[in-house]
Amino acid sequence: MMKGVQQGNWQGARFSPFGYVYNKAKKLLEVEEREANIVKLIYTMYLAGKSTYDIAAYLDKKGYKTRTGKQFYNKFICDILKNQIYTGKIVWNKKHYDKNQKTKKHYKYIRNDPSKILVAQGKHKPIIDEEDFAEVQRLLANKTRTWRPRVKNQEYLLTGLITCAKCNHRYAGVSSISNHRLNRKKRWYRCSGPHSSHINCTNRAVKAEDIEPEATKIVAQLIQNE
Repeated sequence: MMKGVQQGNWQGARFSPFGYVYNKAKKLLEVEEREANIVKLIYTMYLAGKSTYDIAAYLDKKGYKTRTGKQFYNKFICDILKNQIYTGKIVWNKKHYDKNQKTKKHYKYIRNDPSKILVAQGKHKPIIDEEDFAEVQRLLANKTRTWRPRVKNQEYLLTGLITCAKCNHRYAGVSSISNHRLNRKKRWYRCSGPHSSHINCTNRAVKAEDIEPEATKIVAQLIQNE
């Protein structure tokens, strides 16, 4: 496999990156024009100063969809902006499954040490030039602003621990004013999907006063059972 990478051959015959399609007869990645134009648009907008959230919202508004017909979301766009495949490169052994760390669905995917990652010139046609890609990496590295709930962590103990059953994003703590005259606040947990990735998730927010006691009971039971 390493020899194939060094020769510039794509190793994922069952999967092709967004913007390309795998030609089995030629054993080569070929540009998929519709997707490639979206990739170019994403890079152009990011270089123009738009955030990944702005880009996701724009693509959604204009009716653009992923290969599977879904909405574009923040991580998908970030992955495109970081993928050297679009400059004509082949990257191999970037990550590996750590069998000592298991999640609910599979083993944890761990990034390898840079010394173990192989980058070679591919045989496929680039979609993005090297200069634009390098500038995007510089902008990403300098980026300091990321979306976070505007709340104090100690007020919302379950932030990041609750997962949305519909879109698989984390729930985060937020507050709203229930009585402006007395400045009374209500605490809630809501899905972060629509706010961090601009996806259309309709799962409702839950009151902190309802879910926190239940979570406390579950934790107490787990401790007793140990």
